[in-house]
Amino acid sequence: MTELVSPSPENLASRRQDLRRQRRRRNLQGLWRGSVVVGLAIAGLWGFHHPRWFLQDPTQVAIEGNQHLSDAAIQSLLPLDYPQSLLAVEPAAIVQVLQAQAPISDVQVARQLFPPSLTVTVQERAPVAVTRADPGSDQADGFLDIVGRWLPEESFTLFEADWSPPPLTVEGYRDTYRSQWPGLYATLQAAPIEVSRVDWRDPSNLILHTELGQIYVGSYGAQRLPSQLRTLAQLRPLITADTQLTVDYIDLRDPDNPIIQAPGPLSAVEDSATR
Repeated sequence: MTELVSPSPENLASRRQDLRRQRRRRNLQGLWRGSVVVGLAIAGLWGFHHPRWFLQDPTQVAIEGNQHLSDAAIQSLLPLDYPQSLLAVEPAAIVQVLQAQAPISDVQVARQLFPPSLTVTVQERAPVAVTRADPGSDQADGFLDIVGRWLPEESFTLFEADWSPPPLTVEGYRDTYRSQWPGLYATLQAAPIEVSRVDWRDPSNLILHTELGQIYVGSYGAQRLPSQLRTLAQLRPLITADTQLTVDYIDLRDPDNPIIQAPGPLSAVEDSATR
């Protein structure tokens, strides 16, 4: 049997001293951590209210990336109340306000403490077409950007006076066409014939208004439309050669067999086009 040995009074006293030292060390560490936290809080509060870190007026806010929107127009929308603590500026709030109240697709906000300033970089939504609503419909007139996003007319009241609407008009645009619009717009931009208006009211027959008249292309096909426009370019010399010809429309739903519809008897141009 092992005999238990009781610690001596000297050992007990030494252990008590070690425990007291460990307790004091823990208390000092806790006090030090607390002092650091309080010091950082005080420093943050001081910095938050220090006048050197305040935006005193709009001259300390730089606007970049804008083309048609003036600096003053964007400045007027910023949710800032001067004098404004730079540390209290909320970039997310600025992004939300600008995208909701102006034709802006992207916003970047950068703060600089020394000297205190704010830089707001924007990317405008450039309209590429005017939309016209059908009479009696609940849709309003507006604009389309390059990705097919519809924009109300009032969005562009902030644009500078020298801005002019795009020359292309789209009738009957619907949100269901949004996925098709980028491809259609790119094809029209590269077309050998200038298109001034797109009538999309009937999805089964897209009508293009061109210098040669109305062009029926049927349902929009991303692969088919370029071929139809090439056929139209080939018909142009035949149509323009007959100065007496009045064209009602050109039917290119079958680009291999185009039909030129003209009032009165068939002309030589129509005979040539339909052969």
